[in-house]
Amino acid sequence: MSARVKTTRQQAREVNEKPPTKVATSQSSPRTLSENEWNFDETRVRNAEVEICCYWEYARESAFIQSVRERCRQIAGCGLDFAERQKFVGADFGKIRTVLGRTAHLFQEGIYALGGTNCYEKATSPFPQPWQSLSPEMRSILLETSAWTPDMVVEMPAFRWSHFTCALALARRFESMRPPRTEPVTKQEFSNWIKDPKTWESQEDFLWGDKPRTKRPSLISANGAETLIVEIEWGRFNNEQIIECFRKWVRVHRPKNVKAPSGQGHKDSDWRAALNRLGIMRALSAHTFADHRFPQPFKQREEKACYAARKEAGKTFRRFFQFLPEQEKPIHWETKGGKAR
Repeated sequence: MSARVKTTRQQAREVNEKPPTKVATSQSSPRTLSENEWNFDETRVRNAEVEICCYWEYARESAFIQSVRERCRQIAGCGLDFAERQKFVGADFGKIRTVLGRTAHLFQEGIYALGGTNCYEKATSPFPQPWQSLSPEMRSILLETSAWTPDMVVEMPAFRWSHFTCALALARRFESMRPPRTEPVTKQEFSNWIKDPKTWESQEDFLWGDKPRTKRPSLISANGAETLIVEIEWGRFNNEQIIECFRKWVRVHRPKNVKAPSGQGHKDSDWRAALNRLGIMRALSAHTFADHRFPQPFKQREEKACYAARKEAGKTFRRFFQFLPEQEKPIHWETKGGKAR
């Protein structure tokens, strides 16, 4: 190992050991509020980018996400390879990626290249600059980064074979659920076990029924994708009969904690409303409601409604970033003069 590599690793270790909120918490409420911070109407943020803009602007309120981005930036200049860079910030960045998926790639540097099917390896995320300060080209790169899915490369319908890595994880889970045996099963024992109906009844861990999914051969990821072992009786039923059985199975066994998409919270107007509430929160952090600099469009809503919007912005912040510690508040959560209604 060369002295240079040792030095860069030591630099990366020193970067990673810094307090995670040191960078972002040094910020204070601005004396003047730029329109980029509060005005997110259609003339400034297109409908096609309003969802990503919403995540981007709320992420700018997180000291933790900003600190991860800063550590990524510092480590990117240490000359480490991908595995080494990921090692130093992987744990914290993994918390973001588990919840946000590929959108998390917008808030790092040097671990994953930006872009979708066509990667822009030399592009660097400008986070945490205001979204509206970015060029149209950079916005397009960030949109491609967040929107990319394997569906763009391979046809992957809603019902598909599981990825091999999930199958391996499920195999390990199956092994851990099997009752221990002191001796291997003989051929005769296995034959008797297959023929005896009571044997099947005793294997309650692997019956679907009403058993919890933790006792089934099933894995469910944070985004609601499930990997499980199924049997299809191709030789006993035709396609239509199998499809009807699958429909019934889905109705019975859909996880209760994974809600079906209803469109609620995914309309352009909903994303824009969340951005407007964020703008109000920032305005109340920079100025009192009575201040002449308080944005006039918000002042028309009356003071009580603005404070209610601020609280909703705080709830959205928690909902977007569930991995954050409970004590972390948005950077601009404190109101001017300390009022909080």
